[in-house]
Amino acid sequence: MGFFGVLVMRRSTERQVIETYLAFMGREWDDVPPPHAVANGSLELNELTPLLVELHDSSLTYAMNKTPGAPALVRKLGSTGPLQLSDYLMGKLAETYGVSILEVMQAKRLLKDVSALFDPALQPMIEDGVDGQVLKEESDALLRQNAHISPYDAVDAYASPSDPRLPCTLSRVSFGREGIAWVTLFRPQHFSEFDYREVRKVYSAQEAGRWHFILDGWRKRTFWDPEDSYSWRETISKMKDASSQAGLRWTTSFSAYRKDLL
Repeated sequence: MGFFGVLVMRRSTERQVIETYLAFMGREWDDVPPPHAVANGSLELNELTPLLVELHDSSLTYAMNKTPGAPALVRKLGSTGPLQLSDYLMGKLAETYGVSILEVMQAKRLLKDVSALFDPALQPMIEDGVDGQVLKEESDALLRQNAHISPYDAVDAYASPSDPRLPCTLSRVSFGREGIAWVTLFRPQHFSEFDYREVRKVYSAQEAGRWHFILDGWRKRTFWDPEDSYSWRETISKMKDASSQAGLRWTTSFSAYRKDLL
């Protein structure tokens, strides 16, 4: 095949990747709001942009897997070509939702920025490092003082921080009878809480020990135990029972919807 033929094939493959990406992105999702739902700015950027990062990554993966010739295209594009194609598609996604691509790119960077989660200078220290016992006692005290739910004993888990663009951070989490309350472990500690009646959907997909809650207004909160320990699975079992009493219907072992949305 001559140079012109290779060029035509490359452009054809790129076009197919783009079309497949846009088609996948344009589907209706339970965990990502449609563009018209956030057109009035009802969802804050720090809530919306991490959802768009996830939608971009899943759409791009789908398009590359479903497009014949995509692996060869990646090789032909060289070291910077795939990134340029990804940025182009992210720009199309940002345009669809009426936000700046820079905001989406910043969220993509922050989702991996562990250093932004806490200030090392604020942590209580002992000879071996950070005093985790002091932090745990402080977090549990904040839970007792602020939680409106009827809490069970708090457990250690990673949870969404106060800024949803940041990665999950180690927290003290209480799955109560009416909802979930948690405090980030490291200083400055942040208290958060929601009622099960605010939950649209709960799901765990492909990642053992990781559970996602889609709340009213398309806010997303995540909790997970990287070890998926027996105690964690027991905690999740209690959560399922309590959330069922609050109006969630578990359609499978890994997903539930609020009954009025079924």
